[in-house]
Amino acid sequence: MIVSRALEVGANGYVLKDTSPEEFSKAFRRVRDGQPYLSHDLASQIAFMEARGDRNPLSRMTLRELQTLSLIAEGKPYISIAEELHVSYKTVVNTCAQLKAKLGVRTLPELMRIAIQHLPNMPGRSTL
Repeated sequence: MIVSRALEVGANGYVLKDTSPEEFSKAFRRVRDGQPYLSHDLASQIAFMEARGDRNPLSRMTLRELQTLSLIAEGKPYISIAEELHVSYKTVVNTCAQLKAKLGVRTLPELMRIAIQHLPNMPGRSTL
């Protein structure tokens, strides 16, 4: 989702921070020469998202993942989320790790931002 947004606002290329020096050099040269650059994996993911018309990154989430994400967006700590969903703390941690992987983010604030932008049922509205 972050990559798609970067491209929408005008980025000509995108590399992940764990990109090899060789791939980074290749990306730099291509963008410098006026050509777009995305790693093969990123390009494939974006192409399939676009082909499916999958503009909302949350459309592939399970109900439990959406519930967890909604509670994260409310600013609740993991222990409170676990109590509210009647699951263990470790289950919440694992769910958040899965959410981060599915959404291509690395931090809790990034998860919160995505939830605020894309969840239809945020605080002050009806709940999931």
